[in-house]
Amino acid sequence: MYRDGQTAEIESLRNDVARNDAARAELLRQQVALRAELHRLKEGVEPDATLGRHVPYQRMQKVLLALAIVASIALTLGLRHVLAWAVAEPLMTMQGVRNFGWSVMHGRGVLGIAATGFALTITMPWVLLPVLGRRGLTGDHRWGWLSAVAGAALFVPTPLMPLAVFALSVLFSKRVRAIYFPPR
Repeated sequence: MYRDGQTAEIESLRNDVARNDAARAELLRQQVALRAELHRLKEGVEPDATLGRHVPYQRMQKVLLALAIVASIALTLGLRHVLAWAVAEPLMTMQGVRNFGWSVMHGRGVLGIAATGFALTITMPWVLLPVLGRRGLTGDHRWGWLSAVAGAALFVPTPLMPLAVFALSVLFSKRVRAIYFPPR
């Protein structure tokens, strides 16, 4: 008799746990939906779950990454050239460090450091804007769309113009614009 009462109590507790688990799962689904709605309202975008599978959109994101990689390679080579001009022997040895110290003390190294800083400041948008744009586009942020447009537009007057024009054409397509600038 005692065991039957205990078994019934255990079964009742199991049913309570199952109901609580179902309620918890429903609350989690509601939380996800509310977060998506909050993101939509805060960013002013209409997320489209199928856009990530859209082939031109995927290619455009790869193009943005390729543009950033090419820009970073060009930046590295340009900085190496500036430093080679400014410093007597750019060696990664103690003698190279001494040569750099001598160049800085006698003025030419300071000019090289200033030229390097200037080159970094001027060329960083070519590297950072496509990367930031790609990152923002994956999170459905309007600033990502703007960064991607600015980053691709920087490459229009370069030999990488076909890639930049492709990225811009996808970014300005009706489907993508409808997501980042929904009609009100």
